[in-house]
Amino acid sequence: MARYRKICVIARDSKTADKMRSMDLEKSFKGSLISYYVFEPGRKPPPFRCDLLLAAGGDGTLFYGLMGLYNSSAHVLHVNLGRKGFLAEVELRDLAKRIKDLLAGRFLLERISKISAFAEGKLLGEAVNEVVLAAESFKGVVDVKIEISGFGSVNMLGSGVLIASPLGSTAFSMSAGGPALDNELKSFVITPILAKRPWVPIVVSDSRVIKMKKTGGKERASLILDGLVERDLAEGTEVTVKRSKTFANIVRFNPSYLIRRVKRALTE
Repeated sequence: MARYRKICVIARDSKTADKMRSMDLEKSFKGSLISYYVFEPGRKPPPFRCDLLLAAGGDGTLFYGLMGLYNSSAHVLHVNLGRKGFLAEVELRDLAKRIKDLLAGRFLLERISKISAFAEGKLLGEAVNEVVLAAESFKGVVDVKIEISGFGSVNMLGSGVLIASPLGSTAFSMSAGGPALDNELKSFVITPILAKRPWVPIVVSDSRVIKMKKTGGKERASLILDGLVERDLAEGTEVTVKRSKTFANIVRFNPSYLIRRVKRALTE
């Protein structure tokens, strides 16, 4: 039987936080310390110190929670209260039943590797889906040099380039023409954004270190993590991307989560 001592509830807004409080989670999780937080877009999340994180909202709420979660052994349950919630496992109406399954140990864990992004030796942040280096407006053109350890380098001319995890392969990367990756693969997919010359996505082992730098183009470059955190890059700044030392355990109640995610991405 699963036992959670500290639980963090991340709600998409204050109204959702009130909904979650009204469900009397303290009764379901007897003896657990439960803390409530509200998603603050554009702001760095506080550290979420818990062994169960409940993200109540869309995918942005989930990413916000995961950015602040550094306990890799924690379990994460995504409750859909957003418009789409591609990654969500539970609808709010089913939450009480699924909490019983969770406490009884009737669940699976999808282990998600995070992606670390560095510049000038400093950690800029960690992403779950993807790290994007793009023209500031996404309409301009930048020339990006991409260096892959053990492979050499290649240049991409277009609106930008993204490096996605297997989880992120069914998000922005897929809409840009990238393949859907099985989470069992320890890999990255490097996908061009509106390439001006023929340039296909590249799948590499996530043991590779990838470096990106804008080498041409009139627009400034920006670095975007999971669509939430955006940083302007000074000219000549080299961004290093590598597999993080931390990961996340997403709670699943059905083993077909990859196929469901692809179907959602294609039809919604």
